[in-house]
Amino acid sequence: GGSCLPGGGLFRRRGEKEKEKAARKEAIDLEDGDVRAERERVVGGGDAMGEAARFHNLHKRFAPRGREVVGKVAVRDLCLGIHEGECFALLGTNGAGKTTSLSVLLRRVGATQGRVFIQGSDMSHRSAEQLLSSVGFCPQANALFDELTGREVLRFYASVRGVPAKFLDDYVSSWSDRVGLADHIDRPCGKYSGGNKRKLSLAVAFVGDPRLSVLDEPSAGLDPAARRAMWRVIAEARTGHGGG
Repeated sequence: GGSCLPGGGLFRRRGEKEKEKAARKEAIDLEDGDVRAERERVVGGGDAMGEAARFHNLHKRFAPRGREVVGKVAVRDLCLGIHEGECFALLGTNGAGKTTSLSVLLRRVGATQGRVFIQGSDMSHRSAEQLLSSVGFCPQANALFDELTGREVLRFYASVRGVPAKFLDDYVSSWSDRVGLADHIDRPCGKYSGGNKRKLSLAVAFVGDPRLSVLDEPSAGLDPAARRAMWRVIAEARTGHGGG
């Protein structure tokens, strides 16, 4: 086959890149009017004042390690601005690239092309400490410290985000009440049920009033009553009434 000839790998990569170029053009051609207008605004350098986050031509491709192939495209040329105070949802089927887009925003994975911004700052220039202090995150899979109690976890994140030490106890108690964890807040996280871990992860995303909170499937594992309570917490945080 062609791949056995000298330069065969190069020809194959060129062919794959041409296919990818055509796919990117086709995707843009199929965009509806609102999506196209937002792309043109972002690409054209439209005003970013008041934006909490911006994706500028974000493109992410995962290539199999050690193989000379273009790889699977997870996110293709995402252009989007999200304003402060806005509750914005990324909707799509499994594998559509929602979690990947958020992971690039939070510097958990790198972008293949394009840039992402939080409050106008290019995330490639932000340190992990700056990210932790200004952005709250509730991941798809709970990322908690099993040996710590819920109270200790919330105290840590609230402290990192600037809540004064003299207010920490009352502040953490307020948040444990708000998310329905008051009866479990002094137990180690590793002994929490799946639903209570989600409640704690939600609180972690909001304590300290970060400028941006990113929630990846926050209601997974919650019963209907807990889901309704979760949306109340999100609504209060969005309007600035959830600071404790």
